[in-house]
Amino acid sequence: MNKILRAIKSAPKSLYAIIGVFLLAVVVPIAANAWGPNRQTFTVANPAPFITFNSITDNPHIGDERNFVGARERGTNNLWSSNLQVQRGREYVIRLYVHNNAADNLGLVAENVRALVNVPTATGRSHTINGGIESSNATPQRVWDNTTLWANEDFNLYIVPGTIMFHNNHFTNGVALSDNLFTSNGALLGWTALDGRIPGCFRYDGVVTFVVRPQFAEQAPQYSFTVDKHVRRLGQTGADSWQKTITAQPGSYVEYQIHFRNTSSVTVENVMIRDILPAHVSYVAGTTLLFNTNHPDGVAMPDGVTTTGINIGSYLPNGDAFVRFRARIGEASVLNCGVNQLVNRGQADVPAIDGPLKEETATVNVTRECEDDPYVPTPPEVPPELPVTGASVIGSIIGLGSLATSGAYYWISRRKA
Repeated sequence: MNKILRAIKSAPKSLYAIIGVFLLAVVVPIAANAWGPNRQTFTVANPAPFITFNSITDNPHIGDERNFVGARERGTNNLWSSNLQVQRGREYVIRLYVHNNAADNLGLVAENVRALVNVPTATGRSHTINGGIESSNATPQRVWDNTTLWANEDFNLYIVPGTIMFHNNHFTNGVALSDNLFTSNGALLGWTALDGRIPGCFRYDGVVTFVVRPQFAEQAPQYSFTVDKHVRRLGQTGADSWQKTITAQPGSYVEYQIHFRNTSSVTVENVMIRDILPAHVSYVAGTTLLFNTNHPDGVAMPDGVTTTGINIGSYLPNGDAFVRFRARIGEASVLNCGVNQLVNRGQADVPAIDGPLKEETATVNVTRECEDDPYVPTPPEVPPELPVTGASVIGSIIGLGSLATSGAYYWISRRKA
């Protein structure tokens, strides 16, 4: 394989430039039909009266033979393509179809038939693989075509060792070709031996194949996870008992649950779980349990889930865990009158992930009845309003007294008379 890579690295952009001036014309057709050169064409019913390659336009297997270089994903029966998007983690077969179009009854044998391929070594988003077939006694002596592999990100192409093969009706299981396929010498083909001799007719056609692997730049792991928070009254059981909102009595006990799940395609490590309790709710020491694949029945965890948080370990893709603990609701004396919404916040954090922690809440509603509640202080009694005094009022009183005195005097003086 090193020989192949060295040969490719030493090659210029076009393989045919290496071969010499007589192949310079090969580069030109890429901008037009991708295949070349322009040449006389034939059909199945009217094959060529001379040796020529890949010039039949109605081949029942591949259609127009001038498009003889194609690509498809390895392991599939997809159609061969001249323009194919590649993806990470997949490999692609490159095919060169080889057919001497001379009529069978003429007995014309092509000599020195060889295949030549240029696989680009640069890094980019699009790579065109050029393939050619040449024969010393064919007209034209060289034909070429190409296929383009592309992606939405930069990549280069790696030729998979041991995949360079030639198949025909004689080599039904394939025969390995020389690494010279990727050099200016090319690799000799043949009918019953790799001697460069191929007779004319469909039964002598064949295909050159090899496999390439797109190599993309390393990507940072794509982490993702979810967290859910639920609560239930202590003593309840079953999956349905866990709720986002419940009601409870003052002074009663509840059980909280935080559910973590790794939703990424990579392992996450050192998962931290923390719970933030609201006012009037207190953690019950020694009640934290961890449930996961290794501990399906639960394992005791150290206290700290409601303070610094606890480390619950590492989780494979789709791995999950449940953290449960108990808490006590405050007595009625510390609660407000009416409905108290005690909102609890469960958090999950993965330190390796460059991003914020995730948080979900659960709510416990606790009602305190305040009517005739001994804990409610009696408001002070408001004293009755005192009469308003002032100069005008005093004056009125004096005036009334004078009037009364005058009336009494008048009444007495009448009686004496």
